[in-house]
Amino acid sequence: MKKHAASITCLIVCALFFNSCTKDNVKPAEKQLAKKTHAGPITLTDVQPRVAKIYSAVRIKGTNFSAVKEENVVEFNGVQAIVTYATDTMLTVTLPGTATTGKIKVTVDGASFTTPSDFKVLKPVKDLTVTFGPTTYITKIAFDKVRKGYLFVTNGEGVFQLAPNGTITNIYNAPPDETSGDTTFNYAIDGIATALDGNVYAGLEKYNPVSFAYEQNIIIKITPAGVSSVAAGVGSGHQDGAGATAQFRAMSDFTSDYSGRNLYLAEDYLKIRRISQYNNVSTPAEISSGAQGKLAVDINSNIYFSNDGVIKKINPAGVITNVAGGIGGSQADGLKTEARFNGINSMAVDMQNLYLSDLRTDDYAFTLRVLNNAGYVSTMTLPDQFYVLAIDPVSDKLCTAFGNSLTVYSFK
Repeated sequence: MKKHAASITCLIVCALFFNSCTKDNVKPAEKQLAKKTHAGPITLTDVQPRVAKIYSAVRIKGTNFSAVKEENVVEFNGVQAIVTYATDTMLTVTLPGTATTGKIKVTVDGASFTTPSDFKVLKPVKDLTVTFGPTTYITKIAFDKVRKGYLFVTNGEGVFQLAPNGTITNIYNAPPDETSGDTTFNYAIDGIATALDGNVYAGLEKYNPVSFAYEQNIIIKITPAGVSSVAAGVGSGHQDGAGATAQFRAMSDFTSDYSGRNLYLAEDYLKIRRISQYNNVSTPAEISSGAQGKLAVDINSNIYFSNDGVIKKINPAGVITNVAGGIGGSQADGLKTEARFNGINSMAVDMQNLYLSDLRTDDYAFTLRVLNNAGYVSTMTLPDQFYVLAIDPVSDKLCTAFGNSLTVYSFK
């Protein structure tokens, strides 16, 4: 009897042992890995960048982080950041909009590490508000690539220069409407861009409202003194080549690259055109489908293009990839394809982020969306309403405009 009882006891112990082993074995592999990487003190060996604008991506290197991003708590002066990528030695986070300058603290499984020095957080601070004439509804802004603090705006009819002291000078006007027989042709400036030569360039279109056709699309060079000449384009169409022989059609946006050596424009049939500093015109990319969009070009000559709610990147080799957004008109923050844009009207880029003016669905006002270089999209709040925006690569200022009012911000 005792022998039988001992056998039963042995079976029960074995069953409990094997059952325990089975439960351990069904743990997700990532949990096992995370547990393994927590064996030791957390350290931080590097933070890049060490100064950043709100909503920028910050990369933290160290040891004994969790490979499961949700298990890492990263705080900037007490404000928790969003972790978008994690390994046991590196975390990528999005700097919160409410963060302030202070220490970075990383916590994993109750263990934590706090940086001895402060991380500097930059936020937009209003510098200047300028009101143009009552008929100047600003449709495009471009900072001077050479003179710090100078910028240009257009209302579709003229080009105006704004000096740092607030002085406004009208330096160019589109030709007046032209009548031929029963048809009145309309001239309009569809966009402006600045270049390293110190001049501003304007896309000028001549439109036939009877045939609904563009009969002329040319690029005008305008000096700060107001002297204008044709830089590229003749008639209307799609033709690469030297400036005097090239053709453009139905421009939807006009910008320059980070250095100001090349001009870029988006036009009808989703072609991206490039005008070199020697006025040679080429077509670096074509988008297969979708609506006309807006452009921005970063310091590495990557072209960003908005296309039916998706932000596409075109690298210097012409390879096109989707970096954020998706089909469906709405607004939502999130990582890469989780994000949504409703109606992008303007784009600008700095060393860290892509900035977009995006139409809200509830009141048809525009909000500032920030796409950082880790692919996370956030919404930044500004005190003034705006429609278009620009970033100055020289002074790193942000400029927005709504109606005839223009506001300049510094990041401090």
